[in-house]
Amino acid sequence: MMVPNVIGFFLRCLVLIVPWFWFSSFVVVSVSASTNSAVQYSSRAWQTDEGLPQNTVQTIAQTRDGYLWVGTPGGLARFDGLHFTVFDPQNTPALQNPSITALCETKDGTLWIGTAGNGLASYKDGHFTHQNAGDGPRENSIKCFLEASDSTLWVGALGGLFQYRDGTWRRFATNDGLYDDVVRSVCEWDGQLCIGTGSGLNTFKNGVISTRSLHGLEHISVRTVMRDSRGNLWMGLTEGLAFAGQKEVRLYTKKDGLPDSNVTAVYEDRNGVLWVGTYGGLCRMVDGKFLIEKDHDGGFYDQVNKIIEDSEGDLWVGTRDGLHELRAKHFVTYTRQQGLAHNNVMSVLEGRDGAIWVGTWGGGLVRMKNGKITSYNKENFQVSGMGTDQVLSIFEDGDGSIFAGADYEGGTFRLSGEKFARFWTREKSLSNRVVRVIYRDRKDNLWFGCNPGLVLEASNQKFLDQDDIRCVAEDHDGTLWVGTDRGLYSRADGIFKQFPLTGECLNRPVLALHEDQQQKLWISVGDCGLACIAHGRCSLCTCKQGLWSANIFEILEDDHDWLWMSCPKGIFRVSKSNLSDLEQGSATAVTSIAYGKSDGMESIQCSGVSKPAAWRGHDGRLWFATAKGLVVTDPNVDLGLNEKAPPVKIEQVLVDKKPLAMTNGSPVKIGAGRGELEIHYTALSFQFPEKNHFRYRLAGVDPEWVEAGSRRVAFYNNIRPGSYNFQVTACNNDGTWSEKPAQLGLTLLPHFWQLRSFTALAGLGMAGVLAFFVRYGTQKKLERQVAGLEQQNAIEKERTRIAQDMHDDLGARLTEILLLNELARKNEKKCDELNSYLSKQSHVVRDVAESLDTIVWAVNPVNDSLDRLANYLCEQVERLISVSLIRCRFDVPDELPRYFVSSEI
Repeated sequence: MMVPNVIGFFLRCLVLIVPWFWFSSFVVVSVSASTNSAVQYSSRAWQTDEGLPQNTVQTIAQTRDGYLWVGTPGGLARFDGLHFTVFDPQNTPALQNPSITALCETKDGTLWIGTAGNGLASYKDGHFTHQNAGDGPRENSIKCFLEASDSTLWVGALGGLFQYRDGTWRRFATNDGLYDDVVRSVCEWDGQLCIGTGSGLNTFKNGVISTRSLHGLEHISVRTVMRDSRGNLWMGLTEGLAFAGQKEVRLYTKKDGLPDSNVTAVYEDRNGVLWVGTYGGLCRMVDGKFLIEKDHDGGFYDQVNKIIEDSEGDLWVGTRDGLHELRAKHFVTYTRQQGLAHNNVMSVLEGRDGAIWVGTWGGGLVRMKNGKITSYNKENFQVSGMGTDQVLSIFEDGDGSIFAGADYEGGTFRLSGEKFARFWTREKSLSNRVVRVIYRDRKDNLWFGCNPGLVLEASNQKFLDQDDIRCVAEDHDGTLWVGTDRGLYSRADGIFKQFPLTGECLNRPVLALHEDQQQKLWISVGDCGLACIAHGRCSLCTCKQGLWSANIFEILEDDHDWLWMSCPKGIFRVSKSNLSDLEQGSATAVTSIAYGKSDGMESIQCSGVSKPAAWRGHDGRLWFATAKGLVVTDPNVDLGLNEKAPPVKIEQVLVDKKPLAMTNGSPVKIGAGRGELEIHYTALSFQFPEKNHFRYRLAGVDPEWVEAGSRRVAFYNNIRPGSYNFQVTACNNDGTWSEKPAQLGLTLLPHFWQLRSFTALAGLGMAGVLAFFVRYGTQKKLERQVAGLEQQNAIEKERTRIAQDMHDDLGARLTEILLLNELARKNEKKCDELNSYLSKQSHVVRDVAESLDTIVWAVNPVNDSLDRLANYLCEQVERLISVSLIRCRFDVPDELPRYFVSSEI
């Protein structure tokens, strides 16, 4: 009987243990501890496809003017963030070897360039100069540079160590105390010069070279030496990374976490983080541990040759497979790789106990706390009680219970204890509804925003039943605001009334609501932008005024006067003071600081279907739901603006499509041409250089600044000869403008016909010609006037003669009439004689009348023309011979009017 009892006891224990083990495994299996709190980095690579002369980058340096210089076996490249300008022996004779092995800028602004076998070149004020350090190829195979604190230039080569001072070279070799003639690295440490050679570490002080003995590290090949900010010496060896402090010497190898024991580069950034480059990868030391970095493709960096930090805090790494830029990520993303049940995150909130709850569409509900991730979904329904994988909304009630609103199946689940259960309202009104929002107001009313309608749990009342509910919020005075797909509503006295937003926002979807610390209500209006209700006024900020997106899914507020917003294009923030300035009219635009994949987001598509789509945690961290994971950032850590004003450079001027030689920004003269100018410029800010914006003007042509956006060239046509001043300024990705514009004086020379002297001579010539024609015309006019006067005098004389003749004739005729009248009076009794005298008297009177007609015609100026005269003569002749049988033909000259051409009698 003992055996059955033992078996029964065992079975009873098994019944009790299995469910507990099942539940425990449900928790433990879904735990992921990969929540690295260290800073993460994004990387970007440039290779020959982007303009690099060759993929192997041997050295890098940034000069004080802002350019990044990259040395490769195929030439030297100057980089502005977007474009490479290549210098090699073909276009730069001073570079006698294309393989660039070392770069260094000294205090006087000279860039020193080391080559593999052909000595050095120096670059200053736009000019390259060549010189040799020694006589042979090994002496001229340069490996490193160092400008010491006393301004002495030290040059390490395959053939020794060289000192350059006051224009003269001095060589140190093995016979001077060096372990080896191969000098790969030099630095200053502890008041002396440390020299890394192929066979050990030497020091140089007061003109004497000594051997430096580090316990256990004698006679080793030193590839690089570096003094950190705490005064410690780091050495990259073929056997590992060596550390030499005041009291300790230690060697780190691959066993300690290095990617490879052959260490080729060591660098300390501005935050005190030590970066180590090896033949097998790149890593950084954090809290005594090495964290291996991977490139943008997820692979290890191949043979790291050089590491530097630029003026904006980004790291540049030269490797065998290209030039890489590393930028600290502002965001950390949790995906399935970190333990989430699904990447498509719909909502997020932080509970009172510090747990982060994540609603996913496809993986149910997830809880994150103390490095453990627990999933609640259909797969573990028997234990979790969660009957859906499509969780939309989340809400924590006053008693700490968690509500989860579901998609498709509809309804709501509530966590009570360790298990979820379906939450029913009266008449089960939520059973067939998509629950997007869950909210409890100050009056203890529990609201469920559905698709469609708003349900009040206490009374089971339904409001706005024709609208899809997008968001619910309560302001400082207890007014309940509801955003729907058809506008904004407020609740007063139990009645919902639509709030009249500005005209263009009327009846638009309201996607998010947030009341800030100043009691301003911020409203996301779909396809419009960000509206604000304050002091009874409603204002609107749109994309035209600088807003990053017109569709904002969620709005959060930090402690530094910033509003953080999620949207389809990523996450961005805008200063509230900037928004206030816009509202008050003291600003015309706002500056949006946008974040995306390069800042740590796996996807820029944020979620906005349900609430809360973003959450501010108790510690100030901000959580955002995205289509590919849960994103978190800390606005209190390293999220300041890029306030370094970008240097602006004018790189090239093309005149009539031909490049113009320029010398260090000096004014240039341009020969006579068509007046076509093409001016290329750039801004040397490497943080998102594609976001750099420009404005320019050509004084004398442009009355105001021309907004060029991201365009890096200015075009001008038909510029007249004269002196001009071209100015260009730029802002970086965070809107910081350059302190002063880059300027270039331009003088366009005229063609000879555009010279003032030519214009003056041409004017004098024209004046002479004009004077000639004026004088000639005046003379001709005078001649015509004289001829006219003479003609008029002749006419007057002729008229006088004719008048005199007519006067004499008329006087004789009148005398004749008088005599005939006397004779007729005396012989009035003699009828025959009287009739004869009266008849003669009548003829004389007619003759007198005709003479008077002739006089009247002759003195009329209207008849002073040839055609009038011809017409008159024809009439007179016709009258005289009309009573005879004579036939007469008149031939009139052709220039007379046509009706005088022929007259036949």
